[in-house]
Amino acid sequence: MESHIRIDDGVKRDVHPQPPALRPKEGLSWTIPDNLDPDHILNEYLTNQATSPIAVKYGIRRAALTRWLQQQRPQQWREVQAIRALCTKEDGTEMIYDARTALQLARARELVKAAQFDLQALDEDYRPKQDIRVEQVGDLGDRLRRALERESARVVVGERVDAPQQLPAKIIDRE
Repeated sequence: MESHIRIDDGVKRDVHPQPPALRPKEGLSWTIPDNLDPDHILNEYLTNQATSPIAVKYGIRRAALTRWLQQQRPQQWREVQAIRALCTKEDGTEMIYDARTALQLARARELVKAAQFDLQALDEDYRPKQDIRVEQVGDLGDRLRRALERESARVVVGERVDAPQQLPAKIIDRE
């Protein structure tokens, strides 16, 4: 009875150690130091992978740093995030080309999807186009009258009506 043996038993698998997640340590402050320059922090954010190392460097929490940057430089914060999303999209595309395993390919695709999602929110050029244009041509009242005349000229109880039926004046003369 060897029905309990897995089909992939004995197949060697690659071991990919996960790097430890960088979490802010306890005791970090919610208060931003007075001498902190938002432009300098934005430049650091462009070169680092995340805001966590920057926040730890200055002894503050990541959420406080993010909120402060958004309040101090809203437009520049948005632009920096868009730049990082573009870089992430490019990295993901390169990873798709270089993928050797299904797992690497799936990870690369997810990176590209996440970057595209961010870009739709941050960059107007990446938003779906949903323009709806309605053009009104001619007198709609006249078109409605002609449609009513055609409808009334149809077959009525098996007989063809040669002339359109006279409709009440209040329906025809709505102008």
